[in-house]
Amino acid sequence: MRAIELLTFIALVTYLLWISFGSGSPSSLFRYLPFAAAALTVSHWAIEGARWQLVPLYLLVALSIATFPWLRSGSFQIRLSLLAMAWAVSIPLLATTAVTAGTLWPVFSFAPLSGGVRGGCPQRALD
Repeated sequence: MRAIELLTFIALVTYLLWISFGSGSPSSLFRYLPFAAAALTVSHWAIEGARWQLVPLYLLVALSIATFPWLRSGSFQIRLSLLAMAWAVSIPLLATTAVTAGTLWPVFSFAPLSGGVRGGCPQRALD
């Protein structure tokens, strides 16, 4: 994974763990992590373009933004509930999907060689 993708993943995992098992303090900066992940995702799309291997990460960003008002409303707290367990299960699944997809279908491609020399470097005689 590239650095910007890894930062997005770390922001989401941290947020999900804080929502599921943390203090749930409304004044905490952790509550803004979904918006940081969304900003990282948008910048990733602008810089590198979308990649199909990261569809699970994109869906998790969208889901965390969509559920943000519901999870932070009033006195509603998630404490080891069914939703918290679903978040905890989604983290390893997301990590496994990202690693497996990147391993089975690599993204890189080799640049074509330029010039008449097979190695791509000019050869010069020593004088």
